[in-house]
Amino acid sequence: MAEGYFDAFFRVEKKLGMGANRSVFLCQHVLDNNPLGRFAVKKIAVGQSHTYLLQTLREVKLLERLHHPNIVAYHHSWLEHTQFSPSGPRITTLHVSMQWTEGGSLDDFIERRIWGFLKEKGLNGNRNGGLNRGRGRGRPSGETVTETKAESEGQGQGDGDGEAEAEAEGELERQRENMHLGRG
Repeated sequence: MAEGYFDAFFRVEKKLGMGANRSVFLCQHVLDNNPLGRFAVKKIAVGQSHTYLLQTLREVKLLERLHHPNIVAYHHSWLEHTQFSPSGPRITTLHVSMQWTEGGSLDDFIERRIWGFLKEKGLNGNRNGGLNRGRGRGRPSGETVTETKAESEGQGQGDGDGEAEAEAEGELERQRENMHLGRG
């Protein structure tokens, strides 16, 4: 165990996300108060489960072997005890330091590319996957959609262009496939 390593060498800038047994933080790596770079540090609560630790370490070993421009790089991992809440116990936690990417998640990247394509084709879309033409209903990433799918697709409005929508849907699928295959 590397007790105190995280507190000694990382300064949390913000929490990026969390799941059932893990949280991810944007951190500044520091040495003697000198900033060395920003990293995403995933804290995975493994507790007393040796089986879960081994499963998680298999994931880490895979990350260590993967090297591709479209995959965030693994840097370092260590175990130490972490107290996730002020009144909670200290539990064994695997820390995984990974490359921080300014561009956001892969989903964000794909969505930005899709919105650019739709705008270029004169189409507007919604985050539920529907398309509509010229209705001014396109939304930037991160904005909540409150209309129904029927409203957003313009059903019964007579303003859809089936051929353009089919072309856009095909391009959306090609973008997703290219990103999956690392050609994006």
